[in-house]
Amino acid sequence: MRRLQRPVFVRHRALCVLLLSIPLLSGCLTDQTTPERTLVDDSGISVDVGDLSRIVVTSVDLAEVFVLLGHGERLVGVPGWIASSSGCVSIVPGGEALPRIGRPVVIDAEEVVAKDPSLVVDKPFPLAPSDLAPRLRAIGIPTYSIDATESLDNIRHTLTTVGRILEPVDPDALAKAEALWHDIKDGIEEVEDALANATVTRPDTLYQLPAGLVAAGGTSGSLLLRLAGARDLAEGAGLEGYRQLSSEVVAAGDPERLVVSCTAGTPSILGSPRFSGTTAARWGPVSVFVADPATSALVGPRFHHGVREVAEWLHPAAFGLITPTVHLAKEERTLSVDAANSTATDPPLRHLLDPGDGSPPVESGSGSFSYQYDDRKSYQPVLLLVDSKGRLHVERLVTP
Repeated sequence: MRRLQRPVFVRHRALCVLLLSIPLLSGCLTDQTTPERTLVDDSGISVDVGDLSRIVVTSVDLAEVFVLLGHGERLVGVPGWIASSSGCVSIVPGGEALPRIGRPVVIDAEEVVAKDPSLVVDKPFPLAPSDLAPRLRAIGIPTYSIDATESLDNIRHTLTTVGRILEPVDPDALAKAEALWHDIKDGIEEVEDALANATVTRPDTLYQLPAGLVAAGGTSGSLLLRLAGARDLAEGAGLEGYRQLSSEVVAAGDPERLVVSCTAGTPSILGSPRFSGTTAARWGPVSVFVADPATSALVGPRFHHGVREVAEWLHPAAFGLITPTVHLAKEERTLSVDAANSTATDPPLRHLLDPGDGSPPVESGSGSFSYQYDDRKSYQPVLLLVDSKGRLHVERLVTP
């Protein structure tokens, strides 16, 4: 697409006002009054960011930031996997019609060049680092690189950076970026407060990605698990980054819950050999949370939504979503459990009892159980309460 040339015929204020009333030419005037600027990006390279009329971004979180700051119309190319083939990846409101480029997590330089961008803002995807930025610079396309460290600090850094880039065409951009950051920060602090007040038990959990990878230490998935009130089994095993996890490590850690990217083939996860014999496999599908990677696997402007959703799934009682009422009795080898008066804000509740002797959970429609053990050994039974949205409360029963 041919870029509009800057008008050279604007001479008088009255004529300027007239041109601003014409949509086509008002865009030209905006470009004309945008000062040429050079900023130093996170790689230490000076980048010309004067022309903001046609921008390509290489990460989903960057696309969302531009849209949420009110400048989605400047984007002429965003990563293709912002809407996955399975349709399970959410799109930030206002981003539905953005032009897509690239295959999942891979963008070729040729695709970017075809969009005739005035600026590329690059944030490499952690699972697929590439040489895209130097290739684009080599052919003369201004390319601003943003650090891709997966942390809360980087969310704020990314927001501030985009705000600085947009400031000449939007003097309020930095203030809007800061307001977005405070929404994210406040959302995460609300979750942390709820968990702290409830003194929750943090279950051993894995964040499962496609191709058998798990999110270990230093990743957004591991950060999400920690903020949502879980222990990352992969990080606990001393692993960093995105790694394959051996069956031996899984068996030794015995995950109780799995957070699984919706792009990872969730129906077959628990049936894989690596999870054989684990608590998660014994509990079945109730132990699996299917996550939207746009809010849980990326430290972007909606990350706090993912943290909240996973925290509510892990600890619904801490948020008042499930209220357990449980009465126990133990006589000889018989365990009696009455949870019929437990309630949920999203009923109906399912009631399952894991007797702790290695057998699978049994379900009761009434909420009452009478379980006969084969011997008089001491076991740790667990009551599972599941609401209609799949949130799972785990009540660890201390028998009399």
